[in-house]
Amino acid sequence: MSSCDDTADGELVSLDNTDLTDEFLGVSSMLLELESMGFSEIERQGSSTGAITGRKAGECVDFSVNMDESGRIFYTYDFGEGCEIDSQTLSGRVVTSFFIDRERNFEETISYENFSWHEGSIDGEETITGRYVFEFGEDMLDFDIDYSHDRQISVTGCDGTTYGITSNSSVRITRSNKTVSVLDQTIETANSTYVTSVEAPLVQDFTCNQKEINIYTTGVLKTVSGEEELIIDYGEGTCDNLISVTENGNTVESEASELVQYDFCD
Repeated sequence: MSSCDDTADGELVSLDNTDLTDEFLGVSSMLLELESMGFSEIERQGSSTGAITGRKAGECVDFSVNMDESGRIFYTYDFGEGCEIDSQTLSGRVVTSFFIDRERNFEETISYENFSWHEGSIDGEETITGRYVFEFGEDMLDFDIDYSHDRQISVTGCDGTTYGITSNSSVRITRSNKTVSVLDQTIETANSTYVTSVEAPLVQDFTCNQKEINIYTTGVLKTVSGEEELIIDYGEGTCDNLISVTENGNTVESEASELVQYDFCD
């Protein structure tokens, strides 16, 4: 990562020039990238990136769709022993199932079966449950999606380190923004435990996407590991791509893109 330039608001610091915990930043970056891949029908509603299905998939993915007797639809993405997408080699399988009733209540599961990318691998399952609300406006469709997202997965990094990740979050997506009001997440390794929570609701303003800013623009996230404390403040709603990072009482200002693009396998 490259260092940032000074601004009138103060000195910007590259995150790799601080004492931030590499393991936590790496895994957090990986989870953000995993969501952007678009395996989840619900998460795609709040993402401006293309799903790995469709235009990014290419011909190397064995993709199939099936429905059981209850009406639940199963999407299977089989990358085999190696499938190159956007200069990445993916392998293994991801199976997504989706069901919605007449009251627009839905449940979605995402199962990872030795799915690998970035020379690491992931196994486990995510469950997303909630409800859709649609309203037809004058010129376009408005929607409101409230859901909870439970995640129990195991990630093995390219260096062989295994991370057990358990989390629960409450999320709302509308046409204009995505809000994470609750997050209880625990990341465990053989030597460390990281507990993360939302101290102030995280809001992603979709109008900022036009400026290529695809991260939260407001909210506070806190992570505790033993006696260490890390706080990330995304600001007050401005599409400026800046965050304040406080580690054990020491605060620096940095580009949010450095957090998102942190190299999990570096």
